[in-house]
Amino acid sequence: MGDPAESDRSSWTDRAPATPRLLVCGEDPVLLASMARIVAWRRPGWAVESAVGVDGARRALRERPFDVMVTTVEPRSSGGSAMLKAARLHHDRVLRIAYRTSAACDGQEVRMAHGIVSWPADISALLEALDEAIARANHRSDEATEPPSSLIRPPSA
Repeated sequence: MGDPAESDRSSWTDRAPATPRLLVCGEDPVLLASMARIVAWRRPGWAVESAVGVDGARRALRERPFDVMVTTVEPRSSGGSAMLKAARLHHDRVLRIAYRTSAACDGQEVRMAHGIVSWPADISALLEALDEAIARANHRSDEATEPPSSLIRPPSA
């Protein structure tokens, strides 16, 4: 029979892998490592990977399939928006969640993300958005391209 990993790769275009695959990306390596560690701890069955910077995120998206990408969006950098845009334009099967570190991070790419979690978010808000995105990735049809409005999280007051 063949290598199960190879069969998962070849069938990626038809369905989401059984193991949810998450890419956490942004500009702050400490924040990314913390987020990835917490998600991996709280969701041990998930494959969690982090990528620093726009080039790192693009490389990860090119080299491996992901179900969901969480991108930190910071006011002092356009990197988070660039990562969201690259995923939207070139990896449209990846659901995008923007993790805003400030209410000022409200550009077009953030608004077009499948989900928005605003800082200071409790980890449960991020996990809830991720769970909904993974469920959506596992059940969506090939024709579904509109962002699920149920994943939008209002900014914290």
